[in-house]
Amino acid sequence: PLGTSGTIISGPISASGFTWYQVSYTSTPVLNGWSASEFLVKSSSVSPTPTPTPTPTPVPPIQPPTTHSIPESMRTTPDTT
Repeated sequence: PLGTSGTIISGPISASGFTWYQVSYTSTPVLNGWSASEFLVKSSSVSPTPTPTPTPTPVPPIQPPTTHSIPESMRTTPDTT
């Protein structure tokens, strides 16, 4: 589309008296198509480097509760009287 920037992803190919490049245009929605070089204008701007996605910090798994045994000396016997 006129005035839309894009990235050349393939080409050049000569056909029908034109030199063609496959372009991924940065429009919404993103369009990919072949454009004749005679209708393309080289941009002096450089695409910004994408910001890397941070790697998530792993979370340790939840541990089951720890069970403790009561020492024999502290155990009581039920009163059966």
